[in-house]
This record gives sequence, C-alpha cells and structure tokens, in this order.
Amino acid sequence: MAVVSNCSFGQDVIRYELTKRGLAERLAFVMVSAEYAVRKPNALLFETAAARLGVKPKDIWFVGDRLDTDVAGARAAGMTAVWFSPWKSEGSDSADATVTSWANLILNFQRVSR
Repeated sequence: MAVVSNCSFGQDVIRYELTKRGLAERLAFVMVSAEYAVRKPNALLFETAAARLGVKPKDIWFVGDRLDTDVAGARAAGMTAVWFSPWKSEGSDSADATVTSWANLILNFQRVSR
C-alpha cells in the first residue's frame, strides 16, 4: 500500500500526519505530486507509483475520493479505479467500483479475491 497525493508540500508532511494516526508504518511510501512534474490525473504519476511498488498497474486497486483526478488517472494508467464516496451510495460510470466505507472496500476485495 502507498499514498499518492496531489499537494503542494513534500511527502514528509503527509507522512507526519499519517504517523500521528498510526498509518504510516503500513505504507511502502508516500508520493506527492509536488515532487514530480505532473499532477493527478496524469497517468505518469500512477505508473510511477506502480513501478515503485513493483506491481503491474493492472494488479492495483487505486482508491480515491475524486472522480476527476483519482478515478480518471487510475483508469488511464490501467488500474482498477475504486471511488471512495461515503456520502453517496450510488456508483459512478467512470469508476470500476464504488465503496462507501473502508469495511465496504474490504468486503469488495474479499469477494473479488476468491
């Protein structure tokens, strides 16, 4: 697992916040667009993250809360695009899946993995 974020500050800031919540140690890396020449939805950012993970894009579930950047970019890179939308129960035609909670994401993943 990793984080890919569109932000204007370095990955150390994101990692600091994730550490406070006990999440940083679960991540392979934190990647922010400020340290690259592109921003989401540019597929290059997603492809770079996949290469850093050592996983083919087709084998990655990218979970994001924005259709225009997260879902569009993940799909352009050939990833499974999961829209995290706790406020909307209906799906989106642009996402491969829509989840309304982390528990819902785990259930979807378990269903597909069997």
